[in-house]
Amino acid sequence: MKRLFFLILVFPITLTYSNVWALNGTQLIAFSAMHEGIAGGGTALPLDYSSMVNNPAGLTELPQSASFNQFLAFPVNQSNTSATPIGNPSLGNQFSNDDNVYLPGGGFIVKTPWLRSRVTLGMSILATSGFAVDYESPRLNPALLSGDQNYDTHTLYGVFKILPTIAFEVNDQFSIGVTLHINRTQLETDFSTGAAGGFVQTAGRSRLDFSWGVGAGIGVLYKPSEKLSFGVNYVSEQYIEDYERYKDILPIGMNLPQQLNTGMALSLKKNLIVTGDFKWINWEGSKGGTGASLGEGGFGWQDQYIGILGIQWGVAENLILSAGFNHGRSSIPEESLFTNILAPTISENHLAFGVGYFVNTWMRLDASYSHTFKNTVTDNATTTGGAFASLAVDQVQVEATINF
Repeated sequence: MKRLFFLILVFPITLTYSNVWALNGTQLIAFSAMHEGIAGGGTALPLDYSSMVNNPAGLTELPQSASFNQFLAFPVNQSNTSATPIGNPSLGNQFSNDDNVYLPGGGFIVKTPWLRSRVTLGMSILATSGFAVDYESPRLNPALLSGDQNYDTHTLYGVFKILPTIAFEVNDQFSIGVTLHINRTQLETDFSTGAAGGFVQTAGRSRLDFSWGVGAGIGVLYKPSEKLSFGVNYVSEQYIEDYERYKDILPIGMNLPQQLNTGMALSLKKNLIVTGDFKWINWEGSKGGTGASLGEGGFGWQDQYIGILGIQWGVAENLILSAGFNHGRSSIPEESLFTNILAPTISENHLAFGVGYFVNTWMRLDASYSHTFKNTVTDNATTTGGAFASLAVDQVQVEATINF
């Protein structure tokens, strides 16, 4: 109980680091080094605290532990709006002044004596999604802007989650888990908004705004044999408070979408596991700015369908290697690209590698690397056609797990 009290005390401290966020992309492909090693799969392969997002039922398969994770990414954003009638004619190819991304996170898992020791509890705090760009010049033609015309250049948006979780092992083959998703989101932008005679800067004027929200996730894990397992996880739409400072550009709010994960894990040998996952993220059905069409005043995002293939290989008693490939279409369709140049969630292909090392029976260290291949989307709409944006990212995660 003393150890549990210590962990409960430590995690609110982690909350104070949330202001260092500067994310790129709609959602992180993985939430820990172990998770990234197989490119964000593992719905049917419990790994660590990332299961609280990926499939909470998996907690019944994991030891009592605490994990601490650090995420570092190096994004490269580029855009050009000079070819479109309302774009900046003198802009040319412009690189965003992207800072490196630093994100701490972690979680703990506790076994209980309840119901013949079949109940497992968990708690984690981690970043899950966001994007950021910071350009020198506005994407719109300066002649359309009012005042000093020094806006319509940057956006910072991030989401982190607090995830209390409970999982129950029904029998040796079947487990079920439930997670409460408590969301804290942040937004800062100098986005332009339409007005008579041109465009004016949002009333928020690059002031940071925060909102809270809530949703839930439920997952099941089924193991018909020692070598084969299946997992399904559903996360509800996350209902987010309105941003009071940015109601002029987000009059209908900005909920997070519902999501469905399915997966399979197959042990080909005692030390070799292959995973396959499919994810659906329902941006089109989400209430608010992302789900609404351009005509409705939204950003016109489209659903994402994501396929993931991963492999985990125990090359020695204390050494595990992993690799994975993750593909999902851009959440920004071509006809919405210009509107979303300051929200460039367009990544599609990711290749990942990981290594895990057991220092001893109670400590494991993991490191992972993933590369998001450069993807370019060009607008094909009548009034904004020709504008394009591209994104590429390199990222590293390191994780320490202590079994207690």
